[in-house]
This record gives sequence, C-alpha cells and structure tokens, in this order.
Amino acid sequence: MKKKVTNGMEAAMKRCTLCGGRLEDGRCTECGLDNTKNDRRYRLNTHNEQGMVLHEGGCEENLNKVRDEHTALAQRSLNEDPDAKEEKIRTAKKQEKRRQAGTVKKKNRTVRIVLGVFLVVFVVQILGAILSALTQWPDPSGSDWIREDSADNSLVQEPDKLRPQAIDWNEQEDGYYETELRCGLYVVGYEIPAGRYQFSCEEGTAWVSWNQEDGDSDWVSLYSLQTQKDYSEFTDEVTSYEVSEEIEFSDGAVIYVEDCDETVWMKGIASGLMEKREPQDLEEVTLEDGMVVGADIAQGVYDLVVEEQAGGEFRSVGVKLERDQRSLVTVYLNVLQTEFYHLPLEEGTQIHLETYDDREPLTVRLVPSW
Repeated sequence: MKKKVTNGMEAAMKRCTLCGGRLEDGRCTECGLDNTKNDRRYRLNTHNEQGMVLHEGGCEENLNKVRDEHTALAQRSLNEDPDAKEEKIRTAKKQEKRRQAGTVKKKNRTVRIVLGVFLVVFVVQILGAILSALTQWPDPSGSDWIREDSADNSLVQEPDKLRPQAIDWNEQEDGYYETELRCGLYVVGYEIPAGRYQFSCEEGTAWVSWNQEDGDSDWVSLYSLQTQKDYSEFTDEVTSYEVSEEIEFSDGAVIYVEDCDETVWMKGIASGLMEKREPQDLEEVTLEDGMVVGADIAQGVYDLVVEEQAGGEFRSVGVKLERDQRSLVTVYLNVLQTEFYHLPLEEGTQIHLETYDDREPLTVRLVPSW
C-alpha cells in the first residue's frame, strides 16, 4: 500500500521536459509532448534549423542552446560596425557584377564568333565575284589566251535582261561591213576592222566571247529562232538570244567563236581598216599525239582542219594544248564542225589528241592561217 502511494507521488512529481507541464500516462497535458520516447531520437520543431544533428542531453537544454546561439549571432550582426557592413554589401555587389559581366562577356564572345564566320563567308564570296569579273582574255599570241573550261559553254545561261532586237543596218551607208564567222579566233584590225557590230545566229547555236584591248570582256550565247523553238520543248525558258547587243570593237580586241553549229553573222559599221599580216612561211602538218611546237611543229598561227571521213559515222576528236604541265585549251572537232581558225601555237606547247571511243582518232591537219 505504501509502495503504491510512493509510485503515485513519483508520477505526480514528473514534469514535461519541454514545458514543465503535468504528465498523464507520459504525455504532457499542456503541450502534448510524449515524454515516454527517448529524447535522443526525438526531434521537435527542428525542420527550420540548418545543420541540426542528434544531440546529447535533454531536448529542452539543446533547444534553448540553439536559440541562444541564433540570438547571439543576431546580436553580433546588430553590433557590427556599419562601415564593415557597407563594405560587405559593396563586396557582394562587386562579386555579383563580375559574375554577370563574365556571363555577358561569354555571350558577346559567342556572338562575335558567329558574326565573324558569316563575315568571312561574305568576304570570300565577294572576292570570288571580283576575281571572276577580272578574268580577261589575253592576246592570242600570249600563253594564257584562252580558258580550259570554255570548250563546252554552249549551255551556259546568260543573266536575265532585256532581249536585244535586230538592228536594221543600212547596207548603203558608208562603212557598212558584214562577214561570216566560223569557229576560231579573230583579232580586230586584222581579220575584222574596228567598228560597232551586232552578232546574229541564223541557224543552229553559237557561243561568242570577246576581250577588248582595254581588258573589258563579255560573251553571248546565240540560238537561232528555230533552235529556240526546238529547245523550248525541253525547258520552260530560253535565255539565249538570236542576236547580241550592239558592241563597239577597237583594234586589238580578240573575238572567240566557239561551239558553232552554223555560221555566225557579224554586221555593222566599220570605223577602221584591216592590216595585212606578214607571211609566216609555214608548212602543213598532220597532227600526231604528243607533238611539241618548236621541235615537231614550227611556231605560228594555224587553222585546224579535219580530213573528210568515209562511212558517214559521227566521230569527234579533241585537240588539247598544254605547256609546262598546264592545260591551255581543248578544241573539239567532229565530222560536222571540221574547222577551227587562227589557233596560235607557241614554242614549248605540247599537243595531245583525245578520242572518246576505241576507234582511231580523226585525222587533223595544221594549215597556216596566212
């Protein structure tokens, strides 16, 4: 009996470790804390405390300890020197500005790289256009009088522009001049007098280019009216013309007629005279593959002529000129286009005959042009 009273007094004397409230069956009647649990594992209201760990001692002691530490930290912050606080703020702002500046600098560097790439591509395209515009046709007596890629330009499309109209030249006018041009090179002042002319193609097709004495150059692709009608069946638009614009030629200009199926007519008003060339004293030569000018052939200006072939089969040959292992030009001849006029051959030029099947190449002769 005495034991029960003692136990009851002990139970009455126990208080809540958190608030000191009276316990009933181990639970505080004031705050509801279950005092029967091990306070070493029990954590109350600590979800906002950063870095809380399991502690030793009673919950109440440690809770008060944490609060005291936060209170002391806040008090130190209030007691801190205002100048020191301002310095910390300025330092923090500087660090943030440096961080932002570094981010902006990286973005700017990326933008500059992208812009630089576009600028390089643009400059390369502009330079390519300028170099293409500066390409000239030197004098036929020189080493670079023609381009290798010009041998098959009959399908090159001319930029869109107003279609030239045929001029009604007055044949009774003083200086009227007209001539037929076949494939070959023509020097103004010798084969053609200086003047203003218009090219026309009455049958077939032709590709005509020229290089003026002052370095200006141009070209035109000519289709006859009938050829344009035939060609329009295979394409929506034909940009080649039956006639060229009116062109002024001065002495020394070089006209190159290429890929000419039929005759090209040149009509206009001559303003100059033609000079006679001095005889070259050359002999005819039958071409063989590998011949070298100066060793097998005398230097000079020749016409290429394909000998008539029997059998009626279509055959062709390419006469390729090289010097110092560099290709100069390839002239294509066949049973329909059998001649090329005024081809200059300089010493050291090597000549190759190219065939396009297993048959023997066409026989080509070099005939002195004058």
